[in-house]
Amino acid sequence: MAWAPDLSYYSYNLNRPLKNVFNVGWLDARHDFDRGRVDPITIVKIRHIINRRECRLTRRACRCGFCAQESEQTPSNLTDARLAGSDTAPHSHGEIWVPAHGGYVFAAPSLIAHFIENHGYRPPEQFLDAVEAFDIDTVFDGDALFRQLTQLESA
Repeated sequence: MAWAPDLSYYSYNLNRPLKNVFNVGWLDARHDFDRGRVDPITIVKIRHIINRRECRLTRRACRCGFCAQESEQTPSNLTDARLAGSDTAPHSHGEIWVPAHGGYVFAAPSLIAHFIENHGYRPPEQFLDAVEAFDIDTVFDGDALFRQLTQLESA
């Protein structure tokens, strides 16, 4: 999975970063990240957003690099350690985009809930506030917003 610092401009697979779209939760094992408790209700809401609003789907799975490392260090049975890591690590195929006040949007990998629950990741407060404020029943299409923003950037 691609690493990006929290609250940096989003530029995944783009020539230029998108203004007003900020990265959250693009973690990898080579970079430190903030850790701490996240309210369980917020985690449930993040999971609802993933289940109902996942966007930017890809054919390639992004795997959890932390779980892959753990699997490689402790392979089960006679399975090759590299295969154990790649076959068993949690993975996702998309992102969530969460709108915030002021026209900002946060872009996070769908693995964000896994990172919070299993690796102690604490997203920035701005993201957590946006999740809490987000009405899951509103019409919000991250893919449509992405297309709109990339067309504006290329114009």
